[in-house]
Amino acid sequence: MNSRSAGMFLSLILVIVVVGKVSATPMTGCSYQLTASFFPYIPFINEFQTFADIEDKLQPGDIVCFEEGQYSGISIENVHATQSSPIVLKSIVDKGAHISLSDYKGTGISLRESSYIRIEGFKVSGGLYGIRALDSHDLVIQRNWIENVGQEAILATVDKCSTDSGNFNISENRILTTGRKNPQYGEGIYIGSGKASLCGIETVLINGNSISETTNEAIDIKYNVSDVLIQNNRIDNIDLAFNGVITLSTSEFPKVDGKYRVLNNRISNFVNRNGYIANAIAIGNGSALIKGNDVKNEGGLFIRFYDSLKATAFDYIEVESNTLSGGLGYSNE
Repeated sequence: MNSRSAGMFLSLILVIVVVGKVSATPMTGCSYQLTASFFPYIPFINEFQTFADIEDKLQPGDIVCFEEGQYSGISIENVHATQSSPIVLKSIVDKGAHISLSDYKGTGISLRESSYIRIEGFKVSGGLYGIRALDSHDLVIQRNWIENVGQEAILATVDKCSTDSGNFNISENRILTTGRKNPQYGEGIYIGSGKASLCGIETVLINGNSISETTNEAIDIKYNVSDVLIQNNRIDNIDLAFNGVITLSTSEFPKVDGKYRVLNNRISNFVNRNGYIANAIAIGNGSALIKGNDVKNEGGLFIRFYDSLKATAFDYIEVESNTLSGGLGYSNE
């Protein structure tokens, strides 16, 4: 390779490689400051690193700040903080730090066996999943923008019964265009497990999110999840495969009392592409309070009760003060 070709080759590398630089002098309030960079990490020459290089250094109370730019996926595994001193990962500018994947592969932000973590202000796109949590607890996922993903936008599940899971706060996120690779798994927010499992998730808040253009449920709560508050969400333009825009425990597996509260949500423009009746809310079992919701749609049902799935101990459902319009039927009872 001659010198001119070598120079062109080096220039190409400098253009296409995007990694993170940890600033030697983070801005006030940041324990670490990551900068998207077009220059590769060269040992002993600069301090360019990825998030993985600082993961094992994180301590309770640390704040990791991401400057504007494009980043690869973030993986957080076996990282723990405390209730009083959570670890925070945040974009300095809302949506400024863009976790960008391609071909609907991989996960934008992955959390595994971790606790007391806050994820704030990121834009996430292009992967199979947006934000995925497994066997984790005490997580805050807030003010993120998640779009154009192959399956679910936000997914929280549990595989290990010996691992605590729950205390999730999923608030003020913008979710749109899910299920681009596998439409049947295109839920906006999916909590729990769709397979037989005795592992449970307790205490979930889903608040103030804006969800649109999903290819299945906007919010899907599985049978092994309890103490769930779904409130103040705006949901529009939902293309269902089955169940409802908000689905609560429609499973034949062993049941727990979900203690669901579905309050003050705005739901509009939903269809079922498989020819079934489109439902705003579908509930199989678990006590529930469904109150103050505003639902607009041309046809379909406000609530579908799956009577065959109910457990008699958990069959108290209170429905009050909801507003329906557009020719929507009240329920299937």
